[in-house]
Amino acid sequence: MMPTLSKVGFLFNANDPNVRRYVDGMQAAASELGLSTQPFEWHSVNDIGPAFDAMKRAGMQAFTTNPDGMAFAHQALIGQKRSRAICRCRSGRERL
Repeated sequence: MMPTLSKVGFLFNANDPNVRRYVDGMQAAASELGLSTQPFEWHSVNDIGPAFDAMKRAGMQAFTTNPDGMAFAHQALIGQKRSRAICRCRSGRERL
């Protein structure tokens, strides 16, 4: 649980034909919870690292992804990139 959570990134595979419903659902859920969300897309495995760099620059505090086969297939890489993107804030809280 992150009581100070306010910004959530949404990492999605832009090649997924069903992604629009996930983007819309994520934005609706975030709005209900009082969170801001920003989508970050990837088209190939080479885009995952730069997407995490963009999330970090945008100040995202957490992220989620759409449940597609490619995200599942590359879950280890996504986890690795996420771990490298974590940094410590001055307050000691972890952020992307």
